[in-house]
Amino acid sequence: AVKWGDMRSIYEEAMCAYVDDEGNIINRQEFIKKFDTGREFGLTESYLLYLFLLDDDTYKALSDQEKATLPDELKDELQLAWLQGDNLAPYMLGLYHENGIYGFTQDTYEAFMWYSRGAILRSPQCYDALARMILDNHSAPDGYDEAYGYECAYKALILDDGNPEYIKRAYLGYQKGFLTHHAAMIE
Repeated sequence: AVKWGDMRSIYEEAMCAYVDDEGNIINRQEFIKKFDTGREFGLTESYLLYLFLLDDDTYKALSDQEKATLPDELKDELQLAWLQGDNLAPYMLGLYHENGIYGFTQDTYEAFMWYSRGAILRSPQCYDALARMILDNHSAPDGYDEAYGYECAYKALILDDGNPEYIKRAYLGYQKGFLTHHAAMIE
């Protein structure tokens, strides 16, 4: 299955060979190489899956040299996934920049740009992040007003029907007099 480009098989093979029982990657380079097979087949997931294994403990365990190269590796991988149309990749890049984690410099402008790119690809998480940056954190670049923030909140709700946080934010916008043109859907 791996030879024919089945992403699940590629992932399972990498997990069995290069991850210990606690979920720690024991050979990062070989683990990453395993996903080259997925890249050969143009599988977007091959640029994303190993990133989800990155957490604070894994990051702390990296050498200083690995920590120094990690942001560039992550950015390269996520940009490739985004270029292939994946809408989670720009969300992750936005998150890393917004919070300044895993070696990324905290940069809210860069975060907003990546969230906007994900919104173009109809990512509810990106629309929600845009709304949060405009309405809650007030960390969006100048020129983005409350009306646009609530419109983003509404789009997050429509794209991911049922998320209670998205419902609350869109309803609050409606109560404040925004989103009246979406009244039928909100009510």
